[in-house]
Amino acid sequence: ALDVYVALRRSERQCRSLFGPTYRILIVPFSILGIMWLFSMLESGRRKLPQHDVEKYYNGLIKETDEYVIAGDCEIANQPRCIMIRNSEILNQEPVTAKPDSLVFFSIGDWGCGDNNCLGQPKVPPTGESQLLVADRMGQVADTLQPKFILSAGDNIYFQGVKNVDDPLWDIWRLRYNGSALQVPWLAVMGNHDHFTSPDAQIAFSRRDPRWHMPGFYYDATYAVPGANTTLHVVAIDTQIMAEKTMEADTRSCWAEKLCEGKSWIDDKKVLENRRKVAAAQMSWLDRTLSESRADWLLVVGHYPVYSGGKHGLTPELDEQLRPLLEKYHVDMFLCGHDHSLQLMESQGVQYLVNGGGAWRDPVAATPHTLFAACELGFAVHQISGDGFTTAIVAADGRTLHRTTLPPRRLAPLA
Repeated sequence: ALDVYVALRRSERQCRSLFGPTYRILIVPFSILGIMWLFSMLESGRRKLPQHDVEKYYNGLIKETDEYVIAGDCEIANQPRCIMIRNSEILNQEPVTAKPDSLVFFSIGDWGCGDNNCLGQPKVPPTGESQLLVADRMGQVADTLQPKFILSAGDNIYFQGVKNVDDPLWDIWRLRYNGSALQVPWLAVMGNHDHFTSPDAQIAFSRRDPRWHMPGFYYDATYAVPGANTTLHVVAIDTQIMAEKTMEADTRSCWAEKLCEGKSWIDDKKVLENRRKVAAAQMSWLDRTLSESRADWLLVVGHYPVYSGGKHGLTPELDEQLRPLLEKYHVDMFLCGHDHSLQLMESQGVQYLVNGGGAWRDPVAATPHTLFAACELGFAVHQISGDGFTTAIVAADGRTLHRTTLPPRRLAPLA
């Protein structure tokens, strides 16, 4: 405020010397503009990061760079907690409200921790408890919004998947996501940890429990948007068989950390050859499915990220093989997990959502594509209506961390 006052006084002296007695006619509008600018800056700062949130959730830590405002500590190795937003992005923390003519669905990733299966790493708080916080909050929000389905972005069961359809680890899903409004179809894809032991068991479980929807390594589904005469096309893929070298590195890292045991398909030549055939078939199917889609909204879900500011970062194979298809066919969103954070990015018209906060918090940094990121436990709420495709990132404590809306764009001719 002092700087503004000094600037106004300096402007007054300059106007007086240039325009003589008529300067008073000019100084009034300039003063009003200066005051309006001051209040706009204060409002911008308030909308960026509310001071109450900074003090309560992020230890009062806040810093600004040329591109971002950051609260908290995004870099500490053990359970960091922070939030960052690009200066050009306006923070919107209004919760999603129920609309009669809309399609609502949730998404979550990296949630597969129960009471005892995630005890191999330091945890503050224990990841089984963290997962339960998110699951309970999802149930509460679902009671209000009544989602049609839930997208699971992989790492459904840590650290090495399930043995068969009768594995007791399935209780992580059955008993913890037990809210009445969560008893809807879960459209799931596999993560790297699901590929240990028996990935086919997760596919077979679809026949045991129809609420678990994973008919194959890749598949699609279409939903009508009530009252809007529009449709959403969900395309689910297995990114691990697409990114073989990344999967191999993750597998060997899991062995080295003694979190995983036994052989993986990476070291089984017969299974590896079969996975390569599935990967080739998936790529052909994906290109054809995206090219033929005439849905108003097109969403692709997998586990590995294309872009990410998390510890795993960009996945080279997806950047080379998947990203061009997302751009070519005007995909609205690519949704994934793998990095244990909540990130919203955008590049070439495609929105990228990293949604890996189902049980863990890991460090995160900005990328050239980052609009928003948070080291928080949480999930995402999606709502499609005549107004557009809204995504709200919701923390385990119930706060809406950020909300954004995509306008329709798929009516443009496909390349």
